[in-house]
Amino acid sequence: MRRLSRAPKVLGIPIRPKTAIDLAKAARDITTKRFVPDEIKQKRIDICRGCDRWHENSHRCLECGCQMRVKTSLQSSSCPLGKWDAHRAIRE
Repeated sequence: MRRLSRAPKVLGIPIRPKTAIDLAKAARDITTKRFVPDEIKQKRIDICRGCDRWHENSHRCLECGCQMRVKTSLQSSSCPLGKWDAHRAIRE
């Protein structure tokens, strides 16, 4: 598992060039209602809860700073440590 380099933080959230890209993807997923199925969200959150970068009180990832109850529900989201990937919905 790779560990990201230290980045400056704003309100506890590491700020990198990729942060802006990820936030834009998350906004697109939310506005277009691109959410993962409940079972995928639960698998993702279970993986996060078992990670040493999980902060239980805030439900945030200490690596990327994201609010994981939201991030784990979005199709384009992925773990910065490579523990889970973006979800590709099957179109019928």
